[in-house]
Amino acid sequence: MHDRHRDARGQALVEFSLVMIVFLPLLMGFIGLGYLVYVNNAVAQAARETSRWASVAGRSQAATYPTNIVTHAKSGMAGVPGPTVTVSCFLPTDPTLGTPAATCVSGDLLRVVVTSFFDTPLGSIPVGSTSVVVVN
Repeated sequence: MHDRHRDARGQALVEFSLVMIVFLPLLMGFIGLGYLVYVNNAVAQAARETSRWASVAGRSQAATYPTNIVTHAKSGMAGVPGPTVTVSCFLPTDPTLGTPAATCVSGDLLRVVVTSFFDTPLGSIPVGSTSVVVVN
């Protein structure tokens, strides 16, 4: 009877090991997916919030206008790996947003593009968001 109990204990250890081989990578995958969703939401929120802020408050600092917008965008993205922020102004008569305006004045369209790359063991996933607002 004693040998049978020892064999059962060894069997439980083997079963636990086999289950962990499947369970741990699955758990780590779900954690990585959750982080990817967080990065995507943080990038989208940064683009929306930054374009709104730049449209209303950011223009008052005209000398360093694009620099202040980029700084504001990056300050709200804690935990986002290597964010890139691009700021452009366009004339309201340019619906394709193809040619940037020389300066950004009231009534122009302001485009804020925020991008980042989410690294996975299989490669990088680009994450980005664009927001366009009318400058007040």
